[in-house]
Amino acid sequence: MDVVVTCKDGSKKNILWGYITLGEKNYAYGLDLTDRKRAEEALKASELRFRLAAESLTDVIYEWDLKDRVDWYGDIDKMMGYPTGEFPEHCQAGQPSLHPEDRELVLTAVNNQLKGIAPYNNVEYRISMKNGEWRWWSARGTVTRDERANPTVDRLHYRYHRIQAN
Repeated sequence: MDVVVTCKDGSKKNILWGYITLGEKNYAYGLDLTDRKRAEEALKASELRFRLAAESLTDVIYEWDLKDRVDWYGDIDKMMGYPTGEFPEHCQAGQPSLHPEDRELVLTAVNNQLKGIAPYNNVEYRISMKNGEWRWWSARGTVTRDERANPTVDRLHYRYHRIQAN
């Protein structure tokens, strides 16, 4: 049970109370979760600030988990002419939206970054909007790596910037 207790000095603590039975004896325990709760609240506030900032941009940001899941930050649906929540959230679903002439360029740039050969900076290519029109994008990204310099399955961060509609 997670409870808030008031200490003698008037401060508040988040305590996880529990009971355990060992043999024929019952024991109570308390674990101070105050720092953890504060950290969780600070993280939630930080995430909210990030989302609000991303929504105010004319750019979009996405995080790719190096498998297929993409999380979008910013109004990608509106920018690409889709109803809210309809723009593809999976790389495999999103690849057909790449212009056929640009697909090899994008895949090579992504693979070169993942292999550590070259950074993914200012890669320009076309993406199909919902209505079939092509929109040019300039993209750059960073990759999270482990201690052996291998890309992690964590997140790959890209920042897209619309450069023209055509």
